[in-house]
Amino acid sequence: MTGLCSTYSAMSQQYQFISEFKTWAEAQESCRKAHIDLATVEDMRSMRSLLKTVDPQYLGLVWIGLERGMEQRWQWSLWNSSQTITYTNWGEGEPDGPGDTCAMKYEEIWTDAFCSIVTEFICFDESDGKYIAVDIKKPWHEAQLYCRANYTDLAPIPNSTVEKEIEKIAGPYWYWTGLFQDSWEWSDKRQMSSFRYWMSGKPDNYGGEEGCTAIDMSNGGLWDDLSCNNNLPFICLGEGKKQIVQVTFSSVGDLRLNDLSVAILEQIKSKLIASGLPPDIRLTWRRQSDGRLFRPRQ
Repeated sequence: MTGLCSTYSAMSQQYQFISEFKTWAEAQESCRKAHIDLATVEDMRSMRSLLKTVDPQYLGLVWIGLERGMEQRWQWSLWNSSQTITYTNWGEGEPDGPGDTCAMKYEEIWTDAFCSIVTEFICFDESDGKYIAVDIKKPWHEAQLYCRANYTDLAPIPNSTVEKEIEKIAGPYWYWTGLFQDSWEWSDKRQMSSFRYWMSGKPDNYGGEEGCTAIDMSNGGLWDDLSCNNNLPFICLGEGKKQIVQVTFSSVGDLRLNDLSVAILEQIKSKLIASGLPPDIRLTWRRQSDGRLFRPRQ
């Protein structure tokens, strides 16, 4: 089996602020001609890097590459969405939507709920791998901002082992996890980041015509959904130092590589750091032309 792994460092991520005012589609065309595409944001580190490129005197709205798509899908606030969700623990009849686009947990049961519900939540700290139960009650998006400001993000639950660990610290309460559902997708289809940084109450699709995303420089760079016909400056994604490598696997028996994709990336990352690459190197699986992460070697 073979897979394509994209490797790059946050220090090499290159964003370009373009001060010309264009519609979202015009900005996309301009970025694709002169750079790679409209900006993709993958985590808080790249978000901070992006904000530094904007003229400090400008306090308006700026286009990035996120647009409303057609397909609703569940994904983790922290993880890159190219990493398929293979573990869930929904209660009977859940998720039942519509309109319930955030996931909360009570003891062993998951349920989808309106993101505006106020409840406790679980944060995750990537620096030490610990989960933190926060007994402050907040709606989902505010809980997400709290976790990102104080730790890393709202908690992902990748498997039953982590779920049992969380249950030991959470107690018998309803609490938010990092699982959410939306249809937003990046202009650069090679990058499938699930990172979102919406301001409170957004996206709201006011008037049913807000299909594109801008960062608000007067509000700490938080995101707003707008009509794509607005004329705004924009941020392009530059080349940066990125490398695509083909990884070949051999196995005996039935090996479900999609289930192990996260663990495989961690092993590759450890070896690359040991060989001298910077500790902030980030790796993602790149979907191949047929949409799969892995395929049999020819």
